[in-house]
Amino acid sequence: MVELAFRIARMEPVTSTVSPHIGLSLEVSCANSHQQIESVLLRSTVRIDAAARKHDPAERERLRELFGGAGVWERSSKSLLWTETTSVLPGFSGTTTVELLLAASYDLEHATSRYLSALGGGEAPIVVHFRGTIFHRSTSGLEVAQIPWDREARFRMPVACFRDALERHYSNAAVVPLRRDVFERLDRYRAAQGLATWELAVERLLGVAPSRGTA
Repeated sequence: MVELAFRIARMEPVTSTVSPHIGLSLEVSCANSHQQIESVLLRSTVRIDAAARKHDPAERERLRELFGGAGVWERSSKSLLWTETTSVLPGFSGTTTVELLLAASYDLEHATSRYLSALGGGEAPIVVHFRGTIFHRSTSGLEVAQIPWDREARFRMPVACFRDALERHYSNAAVVPLRRDVFERLDRYRAAQGLATWELAVERLLGVAPSRGTA
């Protein structure tokens, strides 16, 4: 029987992607170091296990929309799906490494982005569940085995890793998704008011003085 073990070695921002991503470096090891693995079709489900972190009152308030107020906080589900990926691992014996790419986004309509953006610092508990198919050699030839459903790996990702990934692409900026018709109304308001930027238009609507450095 072929047994594979999984360990998350590190998580860090990826610099070579067009949009913000975090690279999750995953080590895959075979219990029998002499066993020749021909390939692995690996399916990974990455989740944030928010229940494994203690949240201060300020964070709880920012997370009210996700997990509810004080009356339901303890009962609400705090497992958030980040992404699902499929990887093909080439042949190896002993241990191999694969990088999983996790998209990072300012879009607060996504639960994971809203959660990570609400944290004051520290670490976010990450859990990855694995399933898939192992192709390996035996004395009788090529054989196929399934990865047991209970295989997982855990890691505590620094919140700064998520923020750094965003800052590399959107320095001192945030993204607010708007319907096209709402954006067009905002742009017409900006032009009618003679304002140079959308930031100035939003600040005018909010009734606040322009931010320093806004032109």
